[in-house]
Amino acid sequence: MSLRELKKEIDQLADVHESVSKFEQHWIKPLRSNTNKHLPFLNDLSDKQKRELNHKLAKSKHLLEEIKSSHLLKGKLQTYARYLIELKLTTINQNHSKAKYITNHLLNDEYLGLSNSIADIKKFSDDVKELESHHLEIGEYLEQNLNLEHALIFMELPHYRYLVNLLQTAKDHNRIVRDIGRHFIKMAKMLKQR
Repeated sequence: MSLRELKKEIDQLADVHESVSKFEQHWIKPLRSNTNKHLPFLNDLSDKQKRELNHKLAKSKHLLEEIKSSHLLKGKLQTYARYLIELKLTTINQNHSKAKYITNHLLNDEYLGLSNSIADIKKFSDDVKELESHHLEIGEYLEQNLNLEHALIFMELPHYRYLVNLLQTAKDHNRIVRDIGRHFIKMAKMLKQR
């Protein structure tokens, strides 16, 4: 994949903050007892079941905040793409001092260091997988405690689409950061040869 294609793909990444907000709106909000007027069958749950459901939701709520804070990853990836393009231009122009500066910046910067971003992307991916697990656990809990028709009505709400969107974004982040690493290594080798 060329740098131009990589940059375009990064620009087209889904907005994590928006996906999390929509997921909360269509999944967490309807499950809260005071906001589910359009789903009256959730009121059929006993008080004990509601408390247990709220306990399960509390774990997810914290996780959603963690995932929401990862919206900065797209900006970091966009910055890497710009730096790689600049690095390629400086390599072509044989401006070794500028190329060395960019390389050092990408490796050692406290905020933009590639190793830090790789760790952030891994954490985002792990958090999204854990959210998927919570979603499955709560779905199974509702299936056990509601009749099948009501459980299906709830599961057909659009929240699953936003979860899938977050899972896809995590996969895209992993693939893109690998491509960024490949381009960076390729250019670093070119610099050493010159």
